Amino acid sequence: MTQPVRPDADYRVSGAPEIEEAVASLRSGWIGTDLKVARFEKNFRAYRSAPHAMRIGRETVSLPLSAKLTDEDVDDVIAEVRAVLGP
Repeated sequence: MTQPVRPDADYRVSGAPEIEEAVASLRSGWIGTDLKVARFEKNFRAYRSAPHAMRIGRETVSLPLSAKLTDEDVDDVIAEVRAVLGP
């Protein structure tokens, strides 16, 4: 399996700015499709130096695609996800 983008990162919400941002997103009614998503994609592409990177909104597409892009067996990828998430 490949390593996460930042395996040492702490992705927990750490304070009021993150909470306010989440609340603003919920109130906007544009969950997952607004300008914040476009900004995230742009920042992620720059951070990873990957000009063609983009989000995939469906797990059923992202798991086989991630296996294909990393030369992993799709069954191994799904087994790893199940091991983390449980039955």
